[in-house]
Amino acid sequence: MSTEKLMNAISGISDRHITEFAVVKPVVWLRNRRFKIALAAACLCFAVTGLAFFLNRGSAVHVDTTDMPKPGMIIWGGGFGDNEWDDYTGDAQMGCITVTPVLESAMEAPGNEDGIFAVSVTEAGGAPKENVYREFVKPLNVYEKYMETGIIFATAEQIESFVCPSHMAIVLSLAEEIGY
Repeated sequence: MSTEKLMNAISGISDRHITEFAVVKPVVWLRNRRFKIALAAACLCFAVTGLAFFLNRGSAVHVDTTDMPKPGMIIWGGGFGDNEWDDYTGDAQMGCITVTPVLESAMEAPGNEDGIFAVSVTEAGGAPKENVYREFVKPLNVYEKYMETGIIFATAEQIESFVCPSHMAIVLSLAEEIGY
């Protein structure tokens, strides 16, 4: 059969008969299938990444810096000899706070009125550090890193208002900024 005869034979058939007996298969593009697989893989990657961040978030250390004094506002000791607390631990009396001369002169220095002093807290009566923290440092309601470094941050007005527990001998000195 020639192409011409075949075309004449097909053209004589009604479209209704062709659609009635034709087996219609949906067109599936390989490209479409690949797109769906890639989309599913991308969603799975996002889900795994999100889950990893969510689970890791619980182990991250969050530091609340809202009350932390800004670095420019902190007044630190100037160098060797500023940590003179060891000279005063023998003279410290139970129930009293001893302020070292370096801290005292820094509190009285012009321009330091609004400053926040880095104060090293030493207990000379032999009380455990945990007790000093619980009974003296914590009630002060100042920003502090006492358990890590032995340092609290306070204004001159706050320092003057500190009250020492009767069974402790507290020595306050200007802290040096060493690796802080």
